[in-house]
Amino acid sequence: MPFSAPSSAQVDSIVKWTQIAADLAAALMLLVAGYQFYCTVKAQRLQSSLAVLTEGLDLDRKYQDGKAVPRELFAFYYRVYVSRESGGVNAEIVGPLEKSLCTAVIDNPGVADYWDKMPKEEKSYFVPTFVDHVNKIRSKKTCE
Repeated sequence: MPFSAPSSAQVDSIVKWTQIAADLAAALMLLVAGYQFYCTVKAQRLQSSLAVLTEGLDLDRKYQDGKAVPRELFAFYYRVYVSRESGGVNAEIVGPLEKSLCTAVIDNPGVADYWDKMPKEEKSYFVPTFVDHVNKIRSKKTCE
């Protein structure tokens, strides 16, 4: 039986199915790349969160030993606040630092006094929501 050339309808059908297969393969590759990106971002956020916790413990030790000042504490908690609000760290992991901020602002006279006496111009370096947050903590007088 001699070989015959495919008809134009058969060629069109083959081209159509080839294009569909190529589109599916491209979509699958985009899906895999998106998932890899998601996993990478999630892992980076986890690493950042753990690094922030470690930094917080180190800063607390330094402050207890008199090697850090209240200004450093507020700078640290501000970075945590902004990172948490922007999604740069995992809120569930750095959540205990919120209690730590509350305790520092309410129970530590040096930290509380520093905040209360901080000039308004200096507080303007912080985003207003952070200033409101700390002021709300100061007015509550409890971390519960």
